[in-house]
Amino acid sequence: MPQVDPRPILVTGATGGQGGSVARHALQKGLPVRALVRDPASEAALALVKAGAEIAQGAFDDETALAAAMKGVRGVFSMQQDGAPLAEFRKLLDAAVAAGVEQYVHSTVSGVREQEAVSGNAVDAIKGEYWPTKIAQEHMVREAVFRHRTILRPSLVLDNLVLRAPFMYPRLATEGDLLIAMPPDQPVSFISYDTIGRVAAEALADPDRFDGAEIELADAYASYAQLGAALESVSGKAVTVTSVDVDEAIKLGLLPRVAHSHLWLTDVGYPARPEMLKAFGIEPLTLDGWARRNIEAILVGG
Repeated sequence: MPQVDPRPILVTGATGGQGGSVARHALQKGLPVRALVRDPASEAALALVKAGAEIAQGAFDDETALAAAMKGVRGVFSMQQDGAPLAEFRKLLDAAVAAGVEQYVHSTVSGVREQEAVSGNAVDAIKGEYWPTKIAQEHMVREAVFRHRTILRPSLVLDNLVLRAPFMYPRLATEGDLLIAMPPDQPVSFISYDTIGRVAAEALADPDRFDGAEIELADAYASYAQLGAALESVSGKAVTVTSVDVDEAIKLGLLPRVAHSHLWLTDVGYPARPEMLKAFGIEPLTLDGWARRNIEAILVGG
């Protein structure tokens, strides 16, 4: 492992799932962390301070704050919320380049290269479109002047069972049921925030080894039947899987966009596989392992 550089890394989205995990793992590795946050008084921001992070107040649309946050920074971790305008991401990149940042680690989504091959070069696509926006972000990172760059591509986030369960898994808390619009034995690529943070921290700690890497991220390639079994085993509560067509899933409470995403997961899906992490020395987190770590925060009814 290279000697720790005393210059800070800037972590964006540090009070959220991905950025928060990156900040925690980077701090655990002894890296100086500066966290870009909107509200320094928030509970999550204060927890970062307690863990040893420096706080920089700002947002992607505040060029003055971005310039201040980038001072003395040698590396950046970034991700952009879905639906956020590309113009804001451009401001972040421009601030990093202007400050002489050497390393940039950006998180998009598994399958960007495959979607680009299908749709062509979509750099100038309409803002707000999911895949064109992710494709454009990656192009912007590759074209920016950084000494080292790494792109991470997470698959379906396991932590949605904690953070977004009411609309992604609407029957879990009330009936102990995973409602899906796909076959119960259909494998899906799942990733945890913890592993995203581990991979990003490794990249930030070792820029040379991860330079130019574009890493598809998955902890498990498993079905919802297997995920339900893991939740049942760890929680001690019965967990069922209800598999129906899209229309019936919507009638039973699944949001239309979630139900239709299950069709995409069945027909196309994310290309990330757990074995892809091992090439970088990262051990995937098993479904049971993830469930054991998070079960107290997962509401399983029934």
